[in-house]
Amino acid sequence: MVSALLWAAGWPSPPGPAPAGPASPPPSAATTAFLTGWRAHLSSSWSVDQVVERRADSGATLSFAVHEAQRPPDSVRVGLGTVSARQGSTQLACGPTRGSQTVCRRLPAPTTWAATVDSQLAALAALVEGPSAVYRVTTDRAGCFMLALVVPPAQVPVSLERAATYCLDPASGALLSARIQRDGATDVTTTTAHHAPAVDADLALPAGVVIG
Repeated sequence: MVSALLWAAGWPSPPGPAPAGPASPPPSAATTAFLTGWRAHLSSSWSVDQVVERRADSGATLSFAVHEAQRPPDSVRVGLGTVSARQGSTQLACGPTRGSQTVCRRLPAPTTWAATVDSQLAALAALVEGPSAVYRVTTDRAGCFMLALVVPPAQVPVSLERAATYCLDPASGALLSARIQRDGATDVTTTTAHHAPAVDADLALPAGVVIG
């Protein structure tokens, strides 16, 4: 699955029941729309070609192309010399590309696609709503979702973004663009081509992949 938005190692599981205290305000319309849109992004069928540019605060830049497609329960992501894919209930674990070959192993997927979506949405919801929210969600005139910290940055694991903007295609759920501010760098993703639904060619493994 694509775009592991805010899904970072080191961030705890969604919290249990909050301690007794003032009731949490209901989620804003922007927050509800964001969670609904991200569920559609994770659940729909689409294909995108993107350019990702990492701009370090030092002035250095790194740019690379990404191809990503999904047609649940199948998906593929290719970029920066790596391949990740899922084929039904099988997950492909691939090592880094060496020369002209990428070696992948078949492993059972740990959960169903639907269960993975539910798990990611639960973790995301814990970050944007309720008493333990880390981000406030707003929208701009283009309908993009903007996430801003509502807690001091020192309290947030470095694996999580400091601010982010995500623009989703309302028809397909595909990611059209993203701007993610991290510690020391900003990642800018621009989709150069997209369509829905994904077809077999979109989900094909690149040439040079060897299943070991």
